[in-house]
Amino acid sequence: MNKSLTILVIFLLVIIFCTIFIVSYVSEFRIEKTLDSDNLIKNTNILLMPRKSSELIIYKSKDKDNSTIDLHSSISTIKQEIVDGYYDAAENRLRNLLLFYPKNKTVLSLLGGLLYSSGKYQQSSEMFRILVSNGYDDYNAKEKMGMVLKKQGKYSEAINLFQQGSKLSPKSAAMYIYLAGLHSVMGKKKYAIYNFIRAYKLIGSKIIPLSFDPAFDNIRSMPEFILIVNLN
Repeated sequence: MNKSLTILVIFLLVIIFCTIFIVSYVSEFRIEKTLDSDNLIKNTNILLMPRKSSELIIYKSKDKDNSTIDLHSSISTIKQEIVDGYYDAAENRLRNLLLFYPKNKTVLSLLGGLLYSSGKYQQSSEMFRILVSNGYDDYNAKEKMGMVLKKQGKYSEAINLFQQGSKLSPKSAAMYIYLAGLHSVMGKKKYAIYNFIRAYKLIGSKIIPLSFDPAFDNIRSMPEFILIVNLN
């Protein structure tokens, strides 16, 4: 009788021990699963993008399928950084934005302009090429890309873009100034003075400071050029 009782007690203890072990294991499993789920949610909703080697910018996604960022707020920050002279930080942010908004006109234009100002003409050219290829066929895109090509010494290509830009915005004196200067440099004096006169008709005496540009040296002795300069 005592032996049977002992066996029963042992059996009950084993059952109790197993029950405690199972409950403990399940609890730990649930905790780990919850933590994993939390991490998954965080990884889905938050994307960390580098600003500098020592800094991180946190962008929240708007939905599960298409991670986006607050474009308006980011653009405002970038513009302020450019004003404050933090060009590297602004460039870094713009490159990050480009990952989310590869066809956005403002992002492409700002990054292209910033790269141009930094002397990175080839990279700047790529931004403006994307801008134009995505349907933003406005005179600003033509002008900026033309300026890049001019810096690269690709005068014929630049002239072509400035001519397209002048058709899109006939009252843009800048286009005619660029055309006059490039034609002058290339020795095409007739086209140079023609565009110089068109610019003068739009801006009048404001053309005088621009006339000192060495690009106009080849037409400086032409009667039309002298007349315009002496009139003001």
